[in-house]
Amino acid sequence: MKKRTLASSPPRELLRRGCALLIALFVLAPLLLYGVFNEGSLTALLLAVLLFFWGRAFAVLDKKWRKLIMPFAAAAIVLMAALSGAMLYAALGRTPVAESFAPAIVLGCQVRGDRPSKMLARRLDAAFRYALEHPGAPVIVSGGQGSNEQYSESSVMKRYLIQKGLDPQRIIEESASSNTGENIRFSAHILRERGLGEEVVIITDGYHQLRAWFFARQAGLSSRAVSSRSPFGMTMVFAVREWLALVKAVVLRR
Repeated sequence: MKKRTLASSPPRELLRRGCALLIALFVLAPLLLYGVFNEGSLTALLLAVLLFFWGRAFAVLDKKWRKLIMPFAAAAIVLMAALSGAMLYAALGRTPVAESFAPAIVLGCQVRGDRPSKMLARRLDAAFRYALEHPGAPVIVSGGQGSNEQYSESSVMKRYLIQKGLDPQRIIEESASSNTGENIRFSAHILRERGLGEEVVIITDGYHQLRAWFFARQAGLSSRAVSSRSPFGMTMVFAVREWLALVKAVVLRR
């Protein structure tokens, strides 16, 4: 009978397939389909490499070292699952009530020339739908001008909404922010300055809603969520990126 080797054992094969799946879903698919390679892609790639070599190292470690490593691996899995569950709830479990007239804050992202990126256009489409369903609600478009942008994100966002048919009088620009924390803080200042209250609806991608809620709470706002329709392939890789951003937000408060 042929002796079964470690290389052909099911755990090693399972790890190989898991690594290949990580690379396919979080690196190759976003890159080939959407041209995206970000911190989430890099994290997934590093995780796949670590898993591959961890499988090899784990086989030669003695029992004492295995017992030491396993709790850390289990804690990492629990943390990722908890973050994913919280992100899902933040995106889907906090929708505004039908009769709400709460102001909307649309979080900006990259613009290309005088046009929004596809991601930003999806957020603006969600904002336009919200504005139609809640006729009394003002809309704050939030985003400054990056070093690689010709115009401020807020000006491009406002123009896009006006072209879709939204009354310019309902649109308020916040054009000084450069990140999510500033989007929320500067918009909160506008709300208080204009006496618009502290209840808001934040419009962004679903995976981004938990971090937006964190900063809204930090700014003293009570927030609900309207999430744009993100492609599934992009959602997964950006969700991994959000894990890192959430840890940074909690630790550095920015």
